[in-house]
Amino acid sequence: MLSRPLLGICIWLMGPGAVPALAMNCPTSEYDQVEQRVTDALTCDASMRLLMACQLGSSGDVALSLIVIKKCEGDFLVSLTDRARRDYERKVGTCGDKFANESGTLFQSIRAICAADVAHAYAIRAAKAKKQ
Repeated sequence: MLSRPLLGICIWLMGPGAVPALAMNCPTSEYDQVEQRVTDALTCDASMRLLMACQLGSSGDVALSLIVIKKCEGDFLVSLTDRARRDYERKVGTCGDKFANESGTLFQSIRAICAADVAHAYAIRAAKAKKQ
């Protein structure tokens, strides 16, 4: 589903944490079914894995990313201090900065998936903090 250049860009943008998620195959090729599966995923991590496996490299990824972000933010957002919340918002904002002068649906996808990855990372951190 991903071309090699897009796959490389995504791995570069998201770092080594993206590699395990990319190993999953998308369970369906129908966008509506992908959207439903991302929505129905029980955890932030499961929804992020589906997003990574089923990404289109187009503006359709924006809606999927928003679902992931909402699901992941539910795991940590209320527990953030004001300072941590500003830091989170700054990190999400930098996703738009990386390709600010680029247009097209591929760059919309990259920015949206980057923001979802930030939310995912915060959710993972919050889950680890709860276990301690």
